[in-house]
Amino acid sequence: MEFTTHLQNPEHLPLIQAAGLKEVLLEHRALSRLGTLETPELQSLLQQVQASGLRPILLWDVLADPRTFASGIQTLEELKLPEDLTIRAQDAGIAEWVRSERPDWKLHWLVEGNTHNLVGLKRWEQAFGQSLTRLVLSSELPGALQQHYAEQLGTPCETLGAGRLLLFHSPRPLLSAQTAPALQQERQISTDAQGRHPHPVLENQHGTFMFHNRDLVILDRLAEVSALQTIRIDLRFHADFSVLPELILLARQAVEGPLSAEASQRLNTLWPTRTTHGFFRTNRTERPIERLRNPHRQARGENLVASVVEAVKREHLALLTRKPLQQGQALLARTPNGKEVAFTVTDLRDASGTPQEAVPAGTLCLIPHLKYLTPQTLIYQIGTVSPQAPPSS
Repeated sequence: MEFTTHLQNPEHLPLIQAAGLKEVLLEHRALSRLGTLETPELQSLLQQVQASGLRPILLWDVLADPRTFASGIQTLEELKLPEDLTIRAQDAGIAEWVRSERPDWKLHWLVEGNTHNLVGLKRWEQAFGQSLTRLVLSSELPGALQQHYAEQLGTPCETLGAGRLLLFHSPRPLLSAQTAPALQQERQISTDAQGRHPHPVLENQHGTFMFHNRDLVILDRLAEVSALQTIRIDLRFHADFSVLPELILLARQAVEGPLSAEASQRLNTLWPTRTTHGFFRTNRTERPIERLRNPHRQARGENLVASVVEAVKREHLALLTRKPLQQGQALLARTPNGKEVAFTVTDLRDASGTPQEAVPAGTLCLIPHLKYLTPQTLIYQIGTVSPQAPPSS
């Protein structure tokens, strides 16, 4: 397992070499969403990286429209890039241009924000062919799934081992609408009324980026993703880059097995902000959706007769029938809050108010109003549904 990191300052090159890294990620202000380097600065840094024996990887990870795409190609020409360059992209048009126009370049395909399934990842492998040399997987995938994908794919895989988690990106400048326009600025913004847990929000020429209020750090669990080829450590937003060699040392120990209590404590001390494992152990983002599903509104069994679509107090209930309904029929109603009411059909009428002895399935009908019964109440043939019966799938 190898490690990679972002390089913005040439003074950090000795630390990167001391950590035993073989490659670095470089970002031009016009090409990368979070890049800060202008052409002369990046050109100089690129030369120093090559002279040090490290492999440069250039991020071209903006989502490009025709204007920014043409501007990006012009920037590449100005940089005088080497023939064996690696480009890291997340825009399909940019990736296809690299594949078709620069077959001598290698391609790293960022799928952090889009493809989360194995079928889709294999399709990307087919689409980019031999140009594709790495897939950068999403941190939203649990570690076990990342491990499985890396074992099944023919392309080496990478994931974020430590760094900020991007939650949201808008191409619009959302901060400068409230403050004076700036080339790049960062603020702490809370998403709740109490002002708790503020999130870092950064704005630059590529838009506005909101990050998680805790940084992702999974360096202590790398043995669980041993099939991945590369782990990325992102120190761009932390002032003390000198921690990189020790972070890499601890991470290499974690590849062999669980860290000792002392090593784990040291890892926590080295990282300057609060941390999280994110979705590494499990992704349970669907759990709130399950809680929103009211089990009392899910049909139980095959004896659902009707549902309440309108309740007019002291006047009527409007029912949409699922099965034929007739005068004098004994029924059991289950309200959305779980209350059960048994009743007998009296004064059955059609939608126009005409008395009926029976109505067919799939029609609207009216019965006298009953207390507690509200819209979305389900009505069953009495004696055919148990209150304890589990909801059907």
